[in-house]
Amino acid sequence: MNKAIQVVNLLKKFEEFVALDSINFDVEYGEIFGYLGPNGAGKTTTIRILTAISRPTSGTVLIAGHNIEKKEYQAKKKLSHVPENPIVYPELSGWDNLIFTAGLYRISRKERTHSAERLLKDFNLFDRRHQQAVYYSKGMKKKLSLAMGLISNPEILFLDEPTSGLDVESQRLIREKINDFREKGNTVFLTTHNLSEAAHLCNRVAILDKGKILTIDSPNHLQEAMVEVRSFEFELKSSHSPEVVLKTYFQETNDERDFIFLNKQKVRVYTPNPTSWGQEFLDWTRVNKIPFGAFGTAEANLEDVFVSLTGKGKLGHPQKDIKRGKSQRG
Repeated sequence: MNKAIQVVNLLKKFEEFVALDSINFDVEYGEIFGYLGPNGAGKTTTIRILTAISRPTSGTVLIAGHNIEKKEYQAKKKLSHVPENPIVYPELSGWDNLIFTAGLYRISRKERTHSAERLLKDFNLFDRRHQQAVYYSKGMKKKLSLAMGLISNPEILFLDEPTSGLDVESQRLIREKINDFREKGNTVFLTTHNLSEAAHLCNRVAILDKGKILTIDSPNHLQEAMVEVRSFEFELKSSHSPEVVLKTYFQETNDERDFIFLNKQKVRVYTPNPTSWGQEFLDWTRVNKIPFGAFGTAEANLEDVFVSLTGKGKLGHPQKDIKRGKSQRG
């Protein structure tokens, strides 16, 4: 059986700049495949090629077994693309946006009416169906855009940052619909900066950097990396050296943590349990009468996890710039 997506030696150059450097991967039917990387890594370029918006310099892309260049029409019948910025027709109502989109796919009048009604109800837009989309909120437009992407009942759905900028309720709803789509045996190719979303929604995750796929793995490693790069940040008054204070604390408590300087007096200490570790550290500084400035915990962000997974050192610092305590504590 064909894969949903097959990418072989995909190269994309813009003059001398290599946007995609001979990447290879495939995606199974019924899989949610996450595609992560920093800005400029090549994520958007990949999606544009996979959806026939752009042409590769060389390499092969198969969508449901169809070569995207040689059999573009057959391939595009199998897919739908929902970009990060919603593409809706502002002068049309939500209802008319869906009916018009269904017409482009030559869906019968009876079926397009039934599908439009179902999707509007699924995305909590039915009560506003006759209002022009120009008056919709950003969240409503994103939900309408996703509904438009689903009305053709595609086998493969490309989603670019589907929940960015949305409230928690809208995020939850969209994730539910993505899972519902996958449970029918369909495929989702998903780019996101939401680490929790990638870790809990995707079956596999690819990490992309400078046009190269560095790793493709299960989200378990992503979750482990998210824990690894949680941190406690603090800032001391100028009369004290944060490095001296930390080393003294590590020696007295038989502790060991990675840490980096954010500026001369501000430090980030990496620990899986930043709240409890930070409280112990603060208690120790009070006993030793060390004056504090600002402090707080920080959850993992995409940059932290990315560099952790790719072995570059946290926050892009070379490994030698990350200092450690001298002894280890469980």
